[in-house]
Amino acid sequence: MRDDDCLVRVRRTFASTQNDFVRAAQLYGAAEAQRQEFGVPRPPVEHAAENLRAVLRAAWDEGDILTTPQASEFALERLAQ
Repeated sequence: MRDDDCLVRVRRTFASTQNDFVRAAQLYGAAEAQRQEFGVPRPPVEHAAENLRAVLRAAWDEGDILTTPQASEFALERLAQ
C-alpha cells in the first residue's frame, strides 16, 4: 500500500465517524501526522476549513461581547427584514 493510500483510508474513516467527535479528532490527528511524515500537501478543502474556522472564531468572539439586550436586538434584526 502506498503512503498516500493509507492517508486516504484514514481520512475516509474520519469522515465516517458521525457523531463520535473524540474518535474523529483522533483520526484527524493521525491523518495530519501521516500527511506531514509523507510530505503530502494539504488538500484545498482543508485550507477552506481553516479559513472557515477563523471566520467562525471571529464571529463567536464578536458575539461573546454582546450584552443581553444587544444580542436580543441582533437576533430580531433578521425577523424585521
